[in-house]
Amino acid sequence: MLPVLPEKIGSLRDFWDDASEKFGSETDGHFKLFGVRNVIVFLETIKGKGDYIVTFMRSTDSLDQTIKGLFGSDVPCSKYFDERFKDFTGIYLSHAENVPKLELLMDWQETHEFLEERNMLEMPWCVTAPLLPGKAEEVVKYSKEAATRRDEWVKVLRDHDVVRNLTFLQRTPHGDFVVKYTVTSSPLDKLMEKFLACDQEVCKVARQFAKDVTGIDFSDPQNMPDLRLLFKWDEQRGFDTAEQVIAYSE
Repeated sequence: MLPVLPEKIGSLRDFWDDASEKFGSETDGHFKLFGVRNVIVFLETIKGKGDYIVTFMRSTDSLDQTIKGLFGSDVPCSKYFDERFKDFTGIYLSHAENVPKLELLMDWQETHEFLEERNMLEMPWCVTAPLLPGKAEEVVKYSKEAATRRDEWVKVLRDHDVVRNLTFLQRTPHGDFVVKYTVTSSPLDKLMEKFLACDQEVCKVARQFAKDVTGIDFSDPQNMPDLRLLFKWDEQRGFDTAEQVIAYSE
């Protein structure tokens, strides 16, 4: 997750459009050079909080080393990426101290057998939420307690057609954030609606906890995450077309 500077949404969108269209071959080669397997980038707007880039990236190396290669190497594409990101985030990712620091809180993936049985469409989503000051350790504690109720959570995830769930804590100089990567069969707003209607005890506890640590009441439709897909690339399939991105977002 990276914050987007005020009035820089246009620059952000232009960068990702150029990365997939104008400089598609260069971007493709740059990702492959540094072992990136797939990338999906969303723009999230949180009412009263700001705009954020939320990204899921899978690579053959650690996050630190992958970012170092993509933004801090001697190849021309690295310099271009670094300067453009600085333009809309105010951050040079080539500087080691600016590489996002992520603490894994939850990691769950559905079994292949279950996936084949369901034969469902898979839609990945990345979303973030800022924490209130001083709430990070409460989130860590809650995650450890949730791990003791894993069977209950697996049932909830399956009931909501979630097949992959990663949750991270990201600590930044501007505050702490929870960052989630979820793969499901439905648009994010539909998934959120189903979760808000869930009457299982773990769901009720989770909803109240989310409100306590973020100060955001997600049961209010105005507070639902406003998420827009900006970029989607895979080492085998390449880039999604503009039409696919539009269809995905809808």
